[in-house]
Amino acid sequence: MSMTKAHKLAREADTAATFRGHRMSAWDWDTRSNGRILGNAQCLDCKYWAHVDTRPDPNGIDISGTAVSLNCQQ
Repeated sequence: MSMTKAHKLAREADTAATFRGHRMSAWDWDTRSNGRILGNAQCLDCKYWAHVDTRPDPNGIDISGTAVSLNCQQ
């Protein structure tokens, strides 16, 4: 996987979070030795979070977090 896919997922997560009223921080990236890229960002107001994973587990999802599923609490 590449950072291109990770950035695409992050844009999708940011879009969902913004729709719910969040102002998201910059993304914090973690690249694993197996090529898996994980990213995390947090709402600057309510601290809800978003997470992306370029290679989720078989029963996992690539975009998750409270910021993409719940409205901002501020």
